[in-house]
Amino acid sequence: MAKNFVVKNRPSHRNFFDWPGKQLGYKKMDDWYNITYKDIQNYGGVGVIKTYNGSPSAALSRVYPKHNWMLWRFKTVQQGYWNKLMKDSKEISRVIDWLSKQLSIQNLDDWCRVSLKQIRKLSLHIESSHDLQTMLQTVYPQHQWNNKPFKASQREVVTAIQHLFPNQSNFCGQPLS
Repeated sequence: MAKNFVVKNRPSHRNFFDWPGKQLGYKKMDDWYNITYKDIQNYGGVGVIKTYNGSPSAALSRVYPKHNWMLWRFKTVQQGYWNKLMKDSKEISRVIDWLSKQLSIQNLDDWCRVSLKQIRKLSLHIESSHDLQTMLQTVYPQHQWNNKPFKASQREVVTAIQHLFPNQSNFCGQPLS
């Protein structure tokens, strides 16, 4: 393990983060969403991370400011971040747009077939169905969110089939997509 890396200025912080990034095999900026406080500590960055109140997300967003960070993707975020996000309709829209792409959401009713387990694989910070419902209502206030025709697991199967057989139709002769 590396000895403790103590620095005071941000260009040196950038040098510090560049090094463990290489050691951890990070090839693209999105790889950084996997870093933990323990990783930074193991590479001797206790002094660096303390500068950012022990928050990898805060450190990386300041050290690499040109990247369009999605803080909700980090395993840990600064205390109070999620409460702040829930009051920011623009940021909620970013979360919902990103989740829509990740979950292959094609229309608003698809959200009714997504499980909290699926959501939590993508963002640990959405802790309840209520959180998700609040976010969806913020982004799409005109939509009625009370119908659930299929279970989330059924939607997963249909989505997987759509990806495997994009030009096929379902059993009733309707296109899958």
